[in-house]
Amino acid sequence: MIHLIFSVPLGFSVITTPSEREEILMSRLGCIRNPEFLCALNQPFNVQFKMNSHYTALSRKQKHNVLRKFLLKLMRNCFKELWVIIIDDTQHSDNDSMKLFRTMIKQNTVFFILSFGYMFNSNYEIYSNISEKAQVRTLKSIIKVISLILSITRLFFIFHN
Repeated sequence: MIHLIFSVPLGFSVITTPSEREEILMSRLGCIRNPEFLCALNQPFNVQFKMNSHYTALSRKQKHNVLRKFLLKLMRNCFKELWVIIIDDTQHSDNDSMKLFRTMIKQNTVFFILSFGYMFNSNYEIYSNISEKAQVRTLKSIIKVISLILSITRLFFIFHN
């Protein structure tokens, strides 16, 4: 999910190579204190920064904090104007992305619209840190509404690019 949120502001497409994505990420991050930790971006952005022994020695929580700091900096640098981001079928997002989503919603210039299908089960939860900040609405015609919004969004991006 993180890759999808950043794909438009970073200019990623299906044909963008990992090395091109690495260059774009480094450009958008600007000056960073610990470039040896760029490998934290490998999984969420499908890049191949060189793994570093200092990074691999970190605990899971420390690695999460490193990634969170990179995401905060990317959010500030990528979303300087108001953006509306619509994510359909959010229940299919990976848990790691959902745990990092709290970091993403701190940016005041991004308004997220998330749709959750009726396929909830005991294995999936909306994290309390997200649901506390959310306004939950149930729409009977959610499929029609989301389809319309996604169609308009696709047209906007086609004509905008």
